[in-house]
Amino acid sequence: MRSAREDDLQVLRQFGRPAFAYSGATPALLRYIHRSARIVDLYAGTARGYYRDNSRVAPYNLYAHTGQLLAQAPGASRARDIGFRFGPPPPGGMVTGSASVSYPAASFKFTWSAARGRWLVSMDGVAAVTTDGGPLAPATVVIQHTTVRTSRFLEYGKRPPFAESVGSGTAEVLRDGKAWMTHWSRPDAEAGTTFTTTSGQRMTFATGQVWIVLAYP
Repeated sequence: MRSAREDDLQVLRQFGRPAFAYSGATPALLRYIHRSARIVDLYAGTARGYYRDNSRVAPYNLYAHTGQLLAQAPGASRARDIGFRFGPPPPGGMVTGSASVSYPAASFKFTWSAARGRWLVSMDGVAAVTTDGGPLAPATVVIQHTTVRTSRFLEYGKRPPFAESVGSGTAEVLRDGKAWMTHWSRPDAEAGTTFTTTSGQRMTFATGQVWIVLAYP
């Protein structure tokens, strides 16, 4: 995580006490994370393993050796079931070539690649790639529509957005070149999120990366 936000902490509650690697936060939120957040704190200002790639422009040049970070988090929770289900797709789904999500300061587009069996990601109209030039291409994309309020913690004199991940609503699940309209439910911060189709069947994801995009209704 490049910069921590308050809503990240709500997302993380479902994992127990996870290791949280991040580069910083606003002063008040940073104090709160250090003192009260239920995480193993791997802040870049204190944890070992972070480094800068001077061939890239700051702040987009911060990396970390994950092995070194995890070695400093022996008490972190292990991976566990947070409600996702993987397997063959449910019946239905609408053939979909692409889907987009826009925010006040950024836009994302997911385009189906039958050749790769993945959704190719573009950010602000530019193809998103890894440092070795390969495309960012999740197997499943979930566009989860939710309430967006404001954080308790000021950022440059204003309250930044806080996207709720607890509650319920609608979500569009993209997999295998199709889209399914689903319902999502996360009853409390300790629980994971379940996704069900309009017929009430549990929605299954394709094997591979799952991207969750918290979007305005």
